[in-house]
Amino acid sequence: MLGLKRTLVLLVALALAVVCAEIGFRWLGPKPYARPMILDADGNTVDLGQVIRFFRANDEHQVPAEPSNGIHPSFRARFCYDRPEWDFFDADGCVDVSINSLGFRDEEFPLEKPPGEHRVLAIGDSFTFAQGVPAELGWTEVLEDLLAERRGTPVQVMNAGFTGGGSWPQEYRPWVEAHALAFEPDVVVYGMCLNDMDRRVPMLAYTKVWDDPTVLGEPWLGGRSEILNFLQRKRRQRSFVESYPADFAALLRADPRHWQANQEALRAIHAHLSANGVRFVIAILPMLSLLGDEYPYAGLHDEVRAFCEAEGIEHVDLYPPFHELVDRELWVHPFDQHPNPAAHALFAEQIFEQLTP
Repeated sequence: MLGLKRTLVLLVALALAVVCAEIGFRWLGPKPYARPMILDADGNTVDLGQVIRFFRANDEHQVPAEPSNGIHPSFRARFCYDRPEWDFFDADGCVDVSINSLGFRDEEFPLEKPPGEHRVLAIGDSFTFAQGVPAELGWTEVLEDLLAERRGTPVQVMNAGFTGGGSWPQEYRPWVEAHALAFEPDVVVYGMCLNDMDRRVPMLAYTKVWDDPTVLGEPWLGGRSEILNFLQRKRRQRSFVESYPADFAALLRADPRHWQANQEALRAIHAHLSANGVRFVIAILPMLSLLGDEYPYAGLHDEVRAFCEAEGIEHVDLYPPFHELVDRELWVHPFDQHPNPAAHALFAEQIFEQLTP
């Protein structure tokens, strides 16, 4: 009888401990991040995944009639994140975005180049636009400061991120052919994100369970325990990280159509600029995911370098200094794997060395 009472007491104590642990975990345990949002000047919010549509000047993706980038001119917005960890965010977890009257994420500058000024036109997608980062900490502005210090003369690096309202070479080409020369660049630098080759190339090499609970499968205990949910996510996430594709270049080899179309666009951009005496440089930007010996994007870097060498296009591969770094320490936010200021600084330093040998 005494043994039964002791067993019951132990079972009740255990049950209470489990209940207390569950309550404590729900109160103090890690909380899922809310999705990042774009906040416009009127207080309207849009999911950050809609960033190109949000900034694009027209739904039809038409090249503007007059020289300007294809995004809303004189526009103001904010990128806002849940519990960001870097000090460049404001007290609300946001970063301001200002677009000048020519549709560039830049300070105001005249269309006509002032005498003695050296001009660099930066084209590309969100990595060039510096998504999630203050404009002055993006690679284009850091490059501008480095060049100005080296040259000792006025320098303007014009940030035409989301070039022509687009996000890969097929969409950049018509804008470059129509308007790039109007800005009188001495150099055009294309910050080539690897998913500019093919949109199937992911920014993150593996699925993030924390962002997409639908990949968990049947939840343990019907999902009633937050502790068990957390442990299940951890276990599932580990399996995704351990089973990422070894070589994303296999996507292009299996179906090369998009990469071939983008190669043709890059040939045309190079030919147009070269015919007009403008230097064209492709800066190959790394994806900040699983850096190191097993980096699954290495084959894509090889593809771009081989293309550039075959076409006689000047290029610089920015991956080498990232090889020994930790990917998460280079992200804007756990929910957004775009480069943070530390990564942008590395981009700018290597492009600077390429431009000023």
